[in-house]
Amino acid sequence: MKLAIKWGRSRNVEKGYSSGSFHIYDPFRSFSLLSETGNEQHESGIFEAWDKKWKLCVYPKGKKKNGDGYISLYLQIVDIDDYPVGWEVNVKFSFFVYDHVHDKYLVVQDVGGKVRRFHYMKTQWGFDQLLPLSTFNNPSNGYLVNDTCAFGAEIFVINSNATKRECLSMVKDPTTKTYTWRINNFASEKDKLVIYFDEFTIEGSKWYLYYIYVVPFYF
Repeated sequence: MKLAIKWGRSRNVEKGYSSGSFHIYDPFRSFSLLSETGNEQHESGIFEAWDKKWKLCVYPKGKKKNGDGYISLYLQIVDIDDYPVGWEVNVKFSFFVYDHVHDKYLVVQDVGGKVRRFHYMKTQWGFDQLLPLSTFNNPSNGYLVNDTCAFGAEIFVINSNATKRECLSMVKDPTTKTYTWRINNFASEKDKLVIYFDEFTIEGSKWYLYYIYVVPFYF
């Protein structure tokens, strides 16, 4: 991934901001202790944006393979168990690293604002090389001051089918090819309007039959 880095002004943002797109993670305090826990990844609390649930994943020593010597930061979509088969969420996102010294944010995003596709096999996107550890750990740069730091994310969902999805399937040779519907006590001429209804199941799918009987009316 190629990064685009820029500065942003300080923003007054609260958790659960009405747009649902901008989230500031509560500050990490005693950040240096995270590296001593033995866990490669540390997660934020879950937050909502665009009717989806997310969390930030921080790698204090960098994510394995490409993150050595850097701090890594990822965005992960969560609570996906109820999403339909084949779901996907296409997202543009930016990360923020708070500069305590200058009271502003370092903004990091893909070059050109590339859209990233979240799906069942890929629930995390982010940057292995967000910032060099030498830069991040230097208090004069403002990112880690008094062993405290803060990260944020701005999320824009371009399109998503992770709400409702229909699937068409064909049965080549169904075991049951016919269904017989017997109607008892069929309507007489005294009945002006009768609606018959029946439900049956074939190959795991429910089907419905309706028959509407209307007595002809003559002037």
